[in-house]
Amino acid sequence: MTIRGDALPKLTGRARFVGDVTMAGMCFAAVTRSYAAHAKITRIDTAAARALPGVLAVVTAADVTPSLYGRRVKDVPILAREQVRFVGERVAAVVAETRELAEEAAALIDVEYEDLPAVFDADEALRDGSPLVHQEPERYENAQDLVAREPNLQSLVAVGSSEQVDLLLQSSAFSIEREYRTPSGHQGYIEPHGCVCSVESDGTVHVWATNKSPYQLREQVAACLELPVSKVVVEPVFIGGDFGGKGSPMDVPLCAELARITGRPVKLTLRYVEDLIAANPRHASRTRVRVGCSADGKLTGLSLDSVLNGGAYAGFKPRADASLHGVVDCALSYELEAFHARARIAYTNAVPKGHMRAPGSPQALFAVESALDELALEAGIDPVELRLRNVVGRSDGDEGRAAATIRAAVQMAEQLPESDTPLFSGLAMYARTTSVGAGSLRVSRRGEKVEAEVGVPETGTGSHDLVARHLSRELGVAPEGVVVRQVATDALPEGGGAGGSRVTVTLMKLLELAMEELNRDDASGEDTVMVSTEAGGEASLSFCVQLARVSVDTATGDFEVRDIVTALDTGVILSPVAHQMQIEGGTVMGLGFALLEDLGEDSGQVWSANLGEFRLPTAGDVPALHTAIVADERFLKAGLAKSVGEMTNVAVAPAIANALAAAGIRLRKLPLQAEDVLWAVLEREAR
Repeated sequence: MTIRGDALPKLTGRARFVGDVTMAGMCFAAVTRSYAAHAKITRIDTAAARALPGVLAVVTAADVTPSLYGRRVKDVPILAREQVRFVGERVAAVVAETRELAEEAAALIDVEYEDLPAVFDADEALRDGSPLVHQEPERYENAQDLVAREPNLQSLVAVGSSEQVDLLLQSSAFSIEREYRTPSGHQGYIEPHGCVCSVESDGTVHVWATNKSPYQLREQVAACLELPVSKVVVEPVFIGGDFGGKGSPMDVPLCAELARITGRPVKLTLRYVEDLIAANPRHASRTRVRVGCSADGKLTGLSLDSVLNGGAYAGFKPRADASLHGVVDCALSYELEAFHARARIAYTNAVPKGHMRAPGSPQALFAVESALDELALEAGIDPVELRLRNVVGRSDGDEGRAAATIRAAVQMAEQLPESDTPLFSGLAMYARTTSVGAGSLRVSRRGEKVEAEVGVPETGTGSHDLVARHLSRELGVAPEGVVVRQVATDALPEGGGAGGSRVTVTLMKLLELAMEELNRDDASGEDTVMVSTEAGGEASLSFCVQLARVSVDTATGDFEVRDIVTALDTGVILSPVAHQMQIEGGTVMGLGFALLEDLGEDSGQVWSANLGEFRLPTAGDVPALHTAIVADERFLKAGLAKSVGEMTNVAVAPAIANALAAAGIRLRKLPLQAEDVLWAVLEREAR
């Protein structure tokens, strides 16, 4: 059995994460954070902090560049300037000889505030007369160009015709209108955000950061600090988990400024409580769904109206509207006469929101797939049959991959052992497109040794191992003769980044191009080739169907998820073990979204500010997991892979909610909890 290339370094502690970065003269930073949700800063007293021996610098907004930064929309200040917009916002920073001393000094900084009107609910934020989080957000660089802007509107996506859907629903034999809600949630990576920055005498900034998109980070830092891109170098490190949360610049611009001010390398790593209250969690959502069907179960129109809570800043997303593609993805599985979706993200005085695995899709799909079961009940049609009558691909001459994936999940569930207690089943379906991303690869062949240089970080998925195994196989080199390493951003022209379920397909495309060069007739055994790809190209469509079986105690409301079946539409499986890990890891993440995870935001405060209150699934929470693979023969013949990383976390929540509904308990708010089940039972009995 071949051991993954990153396994031994991680097991032995040799793998270099940001927390492991040390260098001569390195000092440490800590941050003073706001306890007010929205307020003017009237006074900052730093005298006590400056007086501590070993404190090297105490910094406020007056000491750093006023430039704003962000992944795309540049609306985030390095330190709060004149006002704060959420509880946990950076107000001041301290650099000291030790981390403990820096934290002690940061706690001594006295900040006085004058409260301003605040808004915390996304729907309320969009109403006329609501307190403004930003006075003129449309003026921020790269802000979405919106006509007829509502107050606090961060972004808007609208597709299709609401009027057309209205007409179809009016003439439909059956139609429903329902509303569904999901909370904000943290990505749950083990390694909190952190960074180290050093500055050379010529002004070049070197960055080591918990960031999965080093080339984009380089551009963001350079723009904020008004440097040429060539003057920012992002160095390679392992990433201790991502799940969408490690794409933003986070504290890197501040850390770079502190290194420039002190003239020494600076390390700034968050305590986990800081990561929970001030990083970039998943958006909370409210989604209203209207859907109808004919008497024979043919879907007519589907309309979604979603509002997501974007928090105080938009700069932690790659686009202002980047968390909204889920409202479109949720319709990819079905043939509809008309589809309409409007999705808005609102600025609020809450922690700024960012990406989490399949951003926007878990929220939207929970609403749509729950509503389809509610429509099936209204129409008197079995929920599985309703889907089979409407999935895409029914006119392809065969049943189609979508229908085959549904049947595979149902057939596997039918083969599961019977239970001594009644079990109720629910099903949900997700479809997603994936295309090649941007990236570069350099391969050097020297006889029996091969070295590959990549720009994409290893986030724990085994992407570097994929490159190593492919090169070993295609070039006939022993596995121990292949070395794959991430290089700094000045070594390759483009690194893309890890995200969007594009890493595998992008690396496979790069490897294909590299093999073409290495296998040329005039190629020798001593070659170096460098190849690149651009983002885009033809997108593949994948399907995932998940079926949950639950038992319910109606006397207490307690319920247990006994089984989750995952049927996945795939192409070539390059690493069966890694592929299965992705399937099961995503499923467990979806379980957490369904049953446990809620940051508990209230009045702008994150109340689940530790991993005791913010519960992530543990081994004891995981039900029996079952997998059915539905092979796409076209992709198998072409030797092509399909995405898996963001496929299996999305449909779990609606599958479990639909299983509870099969027991007569319809819940429309996550997380699904025993007390809500009990209240639903009591209300049902009272009717």
